[in-house]
Amino acid sequence: MKKSKTIKFREKEITVNELTVHQVQTLLEKIEARSSEGIDHNFVLSVQDAAPSELAALYNAAEEINPFLLKMYQKMTAKVGVVPAAEMETAV
Repeated sequence: MKKSKTIKFREKEITVNELTVHQVQTLLEKIEARSSEGIDHNFVLSVQDAAPSELAALYNAAEEINPFLLKMYQKMTAKVGVVPAAEMETAV
């Protein structure tokens, strides 16, 4: 059974869902192709305008619901030399 968690983000309720293998593959393909198809641009804009303290609940929920995805992301970013967001404070 897939996990999910509902949190409050900027006065709205957001549901963070566990991703399937297919969804992860699709996400990776979109990232590689730099495609924004199927992305909620209003949500992206609200995240871009958010303070780090506001993003903490969102990040923590995503980490809790998708721990495998986070580990995979960390391995991928390490291979290409990208500093993961969670380590940016210590990198500066």
